[in-house]
Amino acid sequence: MLRSPAGSGEASRNIEFPTLLTLATRALAENHESCAHFTCLPNCVAEQILESIRARGQLSLRTLLKFSSVSLDHLDVAFCGVTDEWMALIGSMPLKTLNLSNNPAVSDEGISILVGLSKPQNRRTSSRPPSSGAGGASSTEKKKRRAGGRRSGTSTPTRVGTSKSFNKSLSDDRLGQPDCYPSASPGPILQKSQSESLLSEDCAGCSASVSPSPSWNNSPRGSWGTPLQSAWPRGGEVYVLGEALLSVIELVLTGTSISNAGMALLLHLPLLRSLELCGTDRVGNSGVQSLADCLTLEELRLHALPKLSTGVQCLVRLRRLVVLELQGCCKLSDPCVEPLLDGDLPMLRRLDISSCPKLSPALLGPLTRTKTLRELDLTGSGVRDDG
Repeated sequence: MLRSPAGSGEASRNIEFPTLLTLATRALAENHESCAHFTCLPNCVAEQILESIRARGQLSLRTLLKFSSVSLDHLDVAFCGVTDEWMALIGSMPLKTLNLSNNPAVSDEGISILVGLSKPQNRRTSSRPPSSGAGGASSTEKKKRRAGGRRSGTSTPTRVGTSKSFNKSLSDDRLGQPDCYPSASPGPILQKSQSESLLSEDCAGCSASVSPSPSWNNSPRGSWGTPLQSAWPRGGEVYVLGEALLSVIELVLTGTSISNAGMALLLHLPLLRSLELCGTDRVGNSGVQSLADCLTLEELRLHALPKLSTGVQCLVRLRRLVVLELQGCCKLSDPCVEPLLDGDLPMLRRLDISSCPKLSPALLGPLTRTKTLRELDLTGSGVRDDG
């Protein structure tokens, strides 16, 4: 922010004026519908624009696709109506932090797509183009179509990757509602010959030539990637998404529909250090036990999980754990928590077991023997009497 120049009135001297960059960011956010895509933007600027769009309640899959060529580090899509269909695009971004909170349509299927273990499911069947003349297409024409060619009388397919086709794809109101998806391929991008074969098998009636995908497919973080190729066919055009980069370090899943099965899929995020999940009865002991194999975890926040009890005992295997919050897990008892205080967590600095009424004052002994603790929250628990 810029302050008013010296010599102005005392009242106006403390007024702060927005910088040119701030004004430009606001203008782009307000008029993002007229922009075909956002490229060559620094991460910080792109994230400011995206956050401004989200704050206006205008963020959609169609809008997020415009940022696919920007190497975003942070993505907050809380309260944005995110569904499993978004996950192929989000998973192909080299993100460090991802906030999916308060999107109940995100399920275990979406987590599987995010970590690159599966491709998006077909939402509807793509129909073949109408045949020309009586009797339908000839066998020669069918062979051409299966080979990725085109039938006579149809429009020439546009190569994806050019600005013209990209603009047209983004202007399609149906973008974000996939008809069908090509199968996964072993490489980071689909080559032309591969795409023609895949399209002929999985996307009958959609033919296109595919050029190399945008630069974010070649990100250094992609070394962790698992191949996951997806595309949205739109009238002969296919926009190819990149591989699942698996670069997420911080993940917020509060308010999603993830279950125990989805928690087990988080093992495929090799850099995950921080996880937050609050207020769900879909995750219990087995889901938390699977987290014990996420050995990179340093911060774990599991709030208000009514089915969680003995499952926390397995967390002693997380030797790097620094922060552990179990606030509001009403089934936790002394035998559940005591193994966490036996010295097997040498880096534990913060422990929150507030609002756990089944804990008793007998836990004070093990707590005092845990020398590594710097912060301890016992508010509303049975360990202490707040009165």
